[in-house]
Amino acid sequence: MGEAMKWAEFAALAEGHRRAGLLDQAEQLTRSGLDEHPDCAEGALVMALVLLDQGCDEEARRVIADWADTNLGVEVTDESQASEAFGA
Repeated sequence: MGEAMKWAEFAALAEGHRRAGLLDQAEQLTRSGLDEHPDCAEGALVMALVLLDQGCDEEARRVIADWADTNLGVEVTDESQASEAFGA
């Protein structure tokens, strides 16, 4: 991967490889991209799709869960009010 590749480009390129059935190349591109940009949602999603296509369901779930935990993780308590946060 060239160093000029932008954060989302690796995910798009990997997704193209995945759609073409080139799963090994898609996995390599995605893993390399996520090493440099671990917070890239597109990369995590493509990685999960590649793993699902390879029959690695548990690893795919772990990729999504790890990304969500790192980027969306919040602590919910009994006092948490979703209606206050979202104006419902």
